[in-house]
Amino acid sequence: MNTFYLIISVALLLTFFRVVRLISVRNRIVQRVTPVLTFLELVLWTIIIFWSANIFLSTRPYYQNLIIILSILFTLMITWFYVKDIVAGYIFRLRHNPVKGQILTCDAVHGSVRTLGLSQLTVETDGGQLLRVPYSSVVTRTLSLQSPRHILPGETTLELSVQNWDTPGKMERLLKQILAQSPWCIAAKPIHIQFIPEENKVKISFFLLDHVYVQLVKDRLVNFLEKTPQ
Repeated sequence: MNTFYLIISVALLLTFFRVVRLISVRNRIVQRVTPVLTFLELVLWTIIIFWSANIFLSTRPYYQNLIIILSILFTLMITWFYVKDIVAGYIFRLRHNPVKGQILTCDAVHGSVRTLGLSQLTVETDGGQLLRVPYSSVVTRTLSLQSPRHILPGETTLELSVQNWDTPGKMERLLKQILAQSPWCIAAKPIHIQFIPEENKVKISFFLLDHVYVQLVKDRLVNFLEKTPQ
């Protein structure tokens, strides 16, 4: 009977945390409590391991020694789980001297640094999502930290809706081509394009000969985005 309860507990545990991970992809509330859920999952798996040892090995002569060894191993594992991020945090600060507001780019992580905690940093993505990134996951990777780009005098920024998404790289190339060929834009000045898929928007920054041409350029860009094939 104990074995049956053990199997049911393992199945429920696997199902519950699998569902939680799926929900956390889109739910910000679940994302905020992810560290608590991770700790809870670790505790529950620890209980199940000791429970399994009690069910299958309690009659063995080495059972007491096995429990002591398991306890020591779990203590060391949990200690290292937390300490490694703290150590990695010190190494990260020594290497990069990060400050709040910098733009972090590392593999799939890209966003503005909001907080620098003891064991992790919080990054806000372009879509407004807050990501808690352990230092140990970035300290050994190739990354860049840049100061946020400031809006230059005379620069115009438009935020436009995108209903049909094409390949971002292709869309960016075509948008820059439209602006570069426009008689109202200063082609020698930089053009910055930022896609915001979560809001179905694109933010475009460019320079105009005169601000009175904004509506003309906007109409041309909107016309292009409305005709972009899906």
